[in-house]
Amino acid sequence: MVGRIGELVSGFTVVIFLIRLGYGLANCETSGRPIYLYIQTLYLQIKFMAESNVIKKSSGANNPSPVGCTSFKLRQLSRRVTQHYEKYFSGTGIKITQYSLLSHIAHLGPVMPGELARKMDMGPSTLTRNLQPLVTAGWVEVNEGADGRSRMVTLTQSGQALYQDARRNWRAAQTALNQKLGKDTVAALHDLLDQGLHVFHDEDALE
Repeated sequence: MVGRIGELVSGFTVVIFLIRLGYGLANCETSGRPIYLYIQTLYLQIKFMAESNVIKKSSGANNPSPVGCTSFKLRQLSRRVTQHYEKYFSGTGIKITQYSLLSHIAHLGPVMPGELARKMDMGPSTLTRNLQPLVTAGWVEVNEGADGRSRMVTLTQSGQALYQDARRNWRAAQTALNQKLGKDTVAALHDLLDQGLHVFHDEDALE
């Protein structure tokens, strides 16, 4: 118990503690009160004061104010994460951004360009620009829809084969990132990003 008292007292004024302890011990001698009961009472008092002090100090840390530019921090992390993935895609002939596009088409296709852009949180012009190299390479086709006016995006046979091959590279990159940052950190990061996207999606729905 004495060692525990020492830990608790470390954040308080030692002189005051010693004065209280000396006075209390002297009082015990004159009053006949058991010394161990006084030490126990003093321990509980100090423990309560210490815990109260910790709560006061930590209460301001529960809701910290953001420091710095969120856009800059996200771009910083995005660059480093992209560099990480690109190391694993160096022998595939495509970039991680192109793999993401192939992956969405593989899961959604045939899909209308507007729907694909919405699912990827991408503007229509940006999607068209990103699709063009894949179409030129023969990995993606953009054909007429059922009504003749709409367009449908789908993977070609070679595009599907490329996606399946590159998927192994993606898995290796994702596993390595989970190990580098920690699975819990990556999961928490995904949750935070999903929460942020959800807010923007709700805002878009009101426009």
